[in-house]
Amino acid sequence: MNFLVLKGQSRNGVLRKFSDELNLSFLSLGHNSELLDLGYTNDIERDLLKIRDFEGDLIIAFGSITAETQLLNGSYLIESAKTPFLGWLVDDPIYHLPRFIANPQNRLTFACSEHHVNFLKKYNIGGKKSTLLAAGSDNNNLIKNFKDRKFDVTFVGSWFGEVGSTINGIDDPIKQKWLSKVISNSVKNGLESFHLETEVLAKKYGIEFNLNNENIKNLVATHYEMRKITRLMVVESLVKSSHLKIHIVGKDWKDKFKFSKNTTFSDDIDSKEIESVMADSKIVININAANGACERAFQAMSVGACVVSDMSSTLANYFKPGKEIFLFGYGNINSLTKNLEELIYSNRVESIADKGYRETIKNHFWINRANRIVSEVIAL
Repeated sequence: MNFLVLKGQSRNGVLRKFSDELNLSFLSLGHNSELLDLGYTNDIERDLLKIRDFEGDLIIAFGSITAETQLLNGSYLIESAKTPFLGWLVDDPIYHLPRFIANPQNRLTFACSEHHVNFLKKYNIGGKKSTLLAAGSDNNNLIKNFKDRKFDVTFVGSWFGEVGSTINGIDDPIKQKWLSKVISNSVKNGLESFHLETEVLAKKYGIEFNLNNENIKNLVATHYEMRKITRLMVVESLVKSSHLKIHIVGKDWKDKFKFSKNTTFSDDIDSKEIESVMADSKIVININAANGACERAFQAMSVGACVVSDMSSTLANYFKPGKEIFLFGYGNINSLTKNLEELIYSNRVESIADKGYRETIKNHFWINRANRIVSEVIAL
């Protein structure tokens, strides 16, 4: 088969690495695959025409980059392209809705969470097929002896700002009340209930819900606020532990709380450096999993860490909870520190880490994802 993998810019280089790994996986399977770097191009018009005129089996773009791009004649690039287009989302579709204006029948969409797939299908914006597939990991050979690892627990995630600052910017008091309730219910009932809570509560407050610009702007603000709150809840739990050796990767946390002397910090670092920290950690806390951030779980497992993640039906389907992964909900966040300490001071943590690692190298490397894409193309 013949693939064209698009490579854009991304924070910490994560999606750039995904593009590299997927392209290499196609090549290792014996397919033809070309990587087109749009992130640092010196001739974007030439590259866009190359996408349009590419004759192969599939064009693949993480984050659906270029799907919103219009050519000089006003047509959308992916509608003019000669080859089917796969947009692979690694977070909620609401962050990418302008990229779904063009919706040709040869378009495919992968999403990392079932409620994202349901959203795409409900509003008929995912093209010919919307389906579930999380990102993967690669074999980086960074495995360290478990007992020799420097950190008991590593948390990766930057400070997102003061809670309430996003929602308070919405002028309409009824909409502010609606969206505040969406957040509280989603945190209580599970973050994957976000879209359902949005629609149910809109009806309750007499708000007409559709995908107009104002609603989308408000939804993005609400979702971002929810992410602020939940990562704050996790870090507040970590502050309570005076025994665990905790490492926090992400800017601006150090001055927000009175951490124990056993807590160390790194500012924002790139994906490769994050992997090195994970490889030196017994437990890696994975947050934002319901939003599609499953890749950090695979990344941590591939270096032999035990993953403690917020609830995700995707991860619960991929791994056996309590045996290959440990899942927690924000409704019982107060027990997180106790759970972490119990894991560290028992043999269970190493057992979960080992089983998670074995499942990851068997089924969740990029070569597994490449094989799945080949199957999807055959089924077209």
